Amino acid sequence: MSLLNVSQLKIWYSLNEKWLRAVDGVDINLERGESLGIIGESGCGKSSLLSAVCGLIPGNAKVAAGQCMINNRDIFKMTEDELRDIRWVEMAIVFQGAMNALNPVIKVGDLIAEAYRRHNPHVSKADAKQRVGEVLKIVDLPSRVESSYAHELSGGMRQRAVIALALVCSPALLLADEPTTALDVVVQDDILASLREIQTKLGFGLILVSHDVSVVAETCERVAIMYGGRVVESGNTQDVFDDPHHPYTMGLMKSFLSLDGDKRMAVSIPGYPPQLIDPPNGCRFADRCSFSDGGLCLNVAPSCRSGGNHEVYCHYPL
Repeated sequence: MSLLNVSQLKIWYSLNEKWLRAVDGVDINLERGESLGIIGESGCGKSSLLSAVCGLIPGNAKVAAGQCMINNRDIFKMTEDELRDIRWVEMAIVFQGAMNALNPVIKVGDLIAEAYRRHNPHVSKADAKQRVGEVLKIVDLPSRVESSYAHELSGGMRQRAVIALALVCSPALLLADEPTTALDVVVQDDILASLREIQTKLGFGLILVSHDVSVVAETCERVAIMYGGRVVESGNTQDVFDDPHHPYTMGLMKSFLSLDGDKRMAVSIPGYPPQLIDPPNGCRFADRCSFSDGGLCLNVAPSCRSGGNHEVYCHYPL
């Protein structure tokens, strides 16, 4: 049984009496202990997907269709109390802005202990304090962080504290939404290395959302490329990045510069993402794609084509 199975998920936002289709028919599967990276341009729906998995869609959004099963239970059929009970225990999320995720007037240790005792109401304060020390050690934070406020910590330490908060109840699934975006590259690399090591040690499933190809390449076994509210290509991370089959994935790889290999100029993808209030009938990348035939591509949505370790949604896969 899969840890997480998302099937034909559609998350739509109400906007000026119309519906913006932020997530429009997405399938994702995650096994226990597996890591999946989700990549795409801003506005492609990746953060909305993550919020839906955590049961945190905003008031102006609706689940238009689909299922989101965790441990064989549909998140969208749970009550608010049921969702509160599984958060931090079965799944937890690491948000992008650590300063916003931590309470500025509560010490870090007290905040982590509060989450732990919420799901373990019978433990003593001493046991909760011991657990806080354990998770701070897991994320390589010194014990003094326990008695510190968020503003007293560096950006990297705050991000590690948020990861410790997410791990305090040993969740089976960890969701990470751009967890290192605001950090410099040295600190970012250090935190990603720690995250990989922690996942290997604890065995939780990981979904990492990013716009950065290198972050996912370093961290995740599998990758899903999103564009215009849909997954356009997915598969083994190295296979997808080394030999992309969808023109959009190929464009992403050309726009990303590596320190290895021959020197070359970065090439941006021309045009703009589709308008998701009234999305095109055909392939959503067609009007930016140099391989589009102008007919089938514009008018018929591509179905999934499997090849090797890839699944690609394209009429003419590369």
